[in-house]
Amino acid sequence: MYTNIEDVLRFLQSRNGLGIKPGLERMTKMLEQLDHPEQQLKVVHIAGTNGKGSTLTFIKQALVQNGYKVGSFTSPSIDRFNDQIKINDQVIPDSSLMKITNRLIPIIVTLDEDGDPPTEFEITVVIAILYFVKTVDIALIEAGMGGRDDSTNCVLPILSIITNVGMDHVAFLGDTLRDIASHKAGIIKQNIPIISGEMNSDVLAIIEKEALGKAATLYRYQREYSIANKHLSKEKQETFSFVAGDYQIDAIELSMKGEHQIKNAALACMALVQLQALGYELSTDTIKKGIKIALIPGRFEQVYSNPIVIIDGAHNQEGVQAFLNTTKRLYPEMEKQIIFAAFKDKPLKQMIDQMEGNFEKITFTTFDHSRAAEATQLFGISNSKKKELDLDWENAVSSFLSKESSQKMLFVTGSLHFIKLIRKYFEYLE
Repeated sequence: MYTNIEDVLRFLQSRNGLGIKPGLERMTKMLEQLDHPEQQLKVVHIAGTNGKGSTLTFIKQALVQNGYKVGSFTSPSIDRFNDQIKINDQVIPDSSLMKITNRLIPIIVTLDEDGDPPTEFEITVVIAILYFVKTVDIALIEAGMGGRDDSTNCVLPILSIITNVGMDHVAFLGDTLRDIASHKAGIIKQNIPIISGEMNSDVLAIIEKEALGKAATLYRYQREYSIANKHLSKEKQETFSFVAGDYQIDAIELSMKGEHQIKNAALACMALVQLQALGYELSTDTIKKGIKIALIPGRFEQVYSNPIVIIDGAHNQEGVQAFLNTTKRLYPEMEKQIIFAAFKDKPLKQMIDQMEGNFEKITFTTFDHSRAAEATQLFGISNSKKKELDLDWENAVSSFLSKESSQKMLFVTGSLHFIKLIRKYFEYLE
């Protein structure tokens, strides 16, 4: 049994070597040994290629502002391991993390000895469930990858959400949107309402077929709910109205940056409408207040003021496009430079092609992670005449800060693990 948090975190990190293991067999075995605590939770289950964290955060803050105790599980963490598991805005304390891990050790050891060891992610999901049970009014659970075979798909939700479907994790989910959509649709449960975000007709048809087969009522973007009156305020805040039939919420303001966040917030509003139908008491004013204060570290976040430095975890093609749209929308006249580093299993050529031509200079670098692409590989992919190579990301950042004037901006994007390092760098500067 562990007696200090450092040993607990080392133990959990040691499971990283097991990689990603799709399937619910190990989750089922662990939860059976614990008398199925997941069955005691009221869960909103959220899957999708992009926007899961933002949608979850909008819902969470609206519920918290209405007085509910809300558990949330998200991944990966932008800072500490504990940040993945929260009640309201408070991360799981070290003492609780250590106590629950110690409770799980005998179960984990048995699975290890049986030759089917659970991964870090699987263990973390069980820790979250045990931490939330008998404590929260509702738990918001973000899927890790896909849906059907994801470790979080052990829960029995009162509401399911699929934000969108894009090309990501193709080695596990398939190399077509239809394959990936089939995995996402796997979170749809019998007679449990499902809300979908923006997606093309082929993808939506797969979601619709699964929902029909499960007798799950489906609420679709621009069908059962929509957006109206969207605009950018003088303070550069996205503002819009949410419409669902005769129900409407006007003048919703966002602190999160980017027009794509309007769609995530509308999806959250539809979820809140459904939660009202399920008995949760929510007022319009507190919904709007919660949505306005919702923020996520590392999502188009300004971390430095002079010169302006903005970080964004755009780690796939759809994420890069949303990032580029936001830079043009908010800073059309500024001269912009970018530093990019990403995982080698991402669609690197497509992501780099998207970025080229949008920045005065693009610097390719790398970071310490087994999945990180080499900076030379990224540099070689690029066709830009305004590219630079720097094997040391800290040097790339510090060089910009020492040379550039307040008339230029720096953006840093790519892997969330890279963004985590950049964010810590600027925290130390302050």
